[in-house]
Amino acid sequence: MLQTNATKFVLMPLGAGGGAWPSTELTDLVVLLPLAAIGCLVMLALIVVLGEGVSGRWRPAHDAAQRRAEAMLGEFLSESEQAQLQLRSCLSVPSPSQPGRFYVIPGGPGLVKVYQDGRQVDALCVQPWLPLPGADLVLVHKLMIECCEDKYLAASNRLMRESPVWHW
Repeated sequence: MLQTNATKFVLMPLGAGGGAWPSTELTDLVVLLPLAAIGCLVMLALIVVLGEGVSGRWRPAHDAAQRRAEAMLGEFLSESEQAQLQLRSCLSVPSPSQPGRFYVIPGGPGLVKVYQDGRQVDALCVQPWLPLPGADLVLVHKLMIECCEDKYLAASNRLMRESPVWHW
C-alpha cells in the first residue's frame, strides 16, 4: 500500500497503518488526482491526433464514393423520383405484388416504412453488412423491393406489424 506523508511516500503492506487501498487520506487525493487528470489529457490528445490522421486519410476516398453513388442513383431514378428524394429526403416505391401498398425509403440510414391504403402497417430494418454511401443504400432498397420483394421482406426485421383490433 502506498501511503503519503506531506513530504514523502512510504510503501507499506496492505492492512498496515490504516486500512486497505484506496486510502481516504487527503494527501493521496492530492497526488492521485493530478496524475489522473494528466493521464486523461494525454489520452484525449492521442485520440484527437490519431482520429484526425485516420479521417483525413480516408476523406477523399469517402467523398469520391459518395459522388459515384449519387451519380448511379440518378441514373436509376425518374425525374419525379429524384425531385421527391430531394424535397422530402425519402423515396416512395410501390409494391409490385400488392396493390395499394408502398414503401417509404429514407434518404439515408433509417427504417423503411410500409403503407397499405395510406396507413402505416409496418416498419422494416434492413442493414447492409458493410457501410454504404446513403445514395447506394436508397438504390439497394429500391431495387430489392422492385425486383424481389419477397426476399427483401424475408431479410428485414419487422418492427411494427399490423396488430389486430381488440374490442373489450
